[in-house]
This record gives sequence, structure tokens and C-alpha cells, in this order.
Amino acid sequence: MRTWKTRLPKDYLNPAKAFKAGDKLLAVDELPFEFLMNALRLTEGVEAALFAQRTGLPLEQLAAARREAEQRAFCRSNRRGWWRHRGASCFSTTCCSIS
Repeated sequence: MRTWKTRLPKDYLNPAKAFKAGDKLLAVDELPFEFLMNALRLTEGVEAALFAQRTGLPLEQLAAARREAEQRAFCRSNRRGWWRHRGASCFSTTCCSIS
């Protein structure tokens, strides 16, 4: 499930309006991209096992996107997990081209 908040200050400061602007149930083919996008925002990275725990998908399903992200120097990985490449602080704004 992807959720998003209202972006306008006049809306999130208004107690009569809901802070959550919407939500969407993700399709199975969107899960690998969504996982990478959220996980690689974390500077300390994530354990590889978390992918299957959170998405219910096999780790192999993430292989192509992970390889491309590594080739483009967005992230690094080993057997235990992934972490954002030191110079890739804008990963979440540029990784949309990987999906």
C-alpha cells in the first residue's frame, strides 16, 4: 500500500482536513521498485531478507533493478543487503528511470 500526505501548508495546517491525502494498493510488478525506492532512502541501507518479508516476492525478482541501480552508482550491495552509494543522495528522484 502506498500512501501520501497533503503537500500544501494551508491543507496540513487545517485541522478540518485529513493529513493523509490518499492511498493506492500496489500491483505486484510495482513492489520491487517501491521497495528499492523506500529502502535506499535510508543511509544505513537494508538487509536483503527484508525484501521477501515486506513484499512476499523472491529476492531474484529484484535482481535486474538492483544490477542497474549498481551500474548507475545509486547503490551498492553484498549478500547481506543494499545501501545507498555515498554520492547518490538524490536516488529517489532519479531512480524512476530504472523501473
